Amino acid sequence: MSVTFRPHLRPRKNKHGFRQRMSTRHGRKILNARRKKGYWKLSVSDEAHCRRRK
Repeated sequence: MSVTFRPHLRPRKNKHGFRQRMSTRHGRKILNARRKKGYWKLSVSDEAHCRRRK
């Protein structure tokens, strides 16, 4: 049996990153909902900042 999850940063950012979210109407809705809830991390693009900040 093979391993099912092999994480890579580039495909993850391409699919769930800030620029991808901003490119569609529903993506912008997601970002606004997360802003409204007060999330510090809006998308996976913010994860690199989380790592550097600690």
